[in-house]
Amino acid sequence: MRRLLATIGLLIALSMFVQPIALAQQQRQLRRIVPRDVETRVTWSSTWTVNADGTCTGAAIVPLTLMTSPKHGTVRFDVGDIRERNCPNSTRGAIVLYKPNPGFVGEDEFVYQRAGDFQTTASTVDVLINVQ
Repeated sequence: MRRLLATIGLLIALSMFVQPIALAQQQRQLRRIVPRDVETRVTWSSTWTVNADGTCTGAAIVPLTLMTSPKHGTVRFDVGDIRERNCPNSTRGAIVLYKPNPGFVGEDEFVYQRAGDFQTTASTVDVLINVQ
């Protein structure tokens, strides 16, 4: 019992000196040109691992959340095949699709958040759309 109490006391004392490390949220801004009246894949999000033979395996499909909706169109998230740089094969990941309102031409914007996982921190992505 004494040993247990001593261990608990030591852990409490150490916890006063150890500060938790908060992972900073990353912010990105993307610019995309899309055709009018057509749903277009504007970006994607995935995590993957490289195998010994050089091929890639999707590690996880990270959840995406729409934080600010576009004013002149719609956004939807789906799962699809993604071809990452440095990977000879495609993997599965979350894709971001934007569709302008019928007849709209001009600029639009939306913001989504990518949840963090064991490989990456959470990130907020501001997407600027130019509909032509």
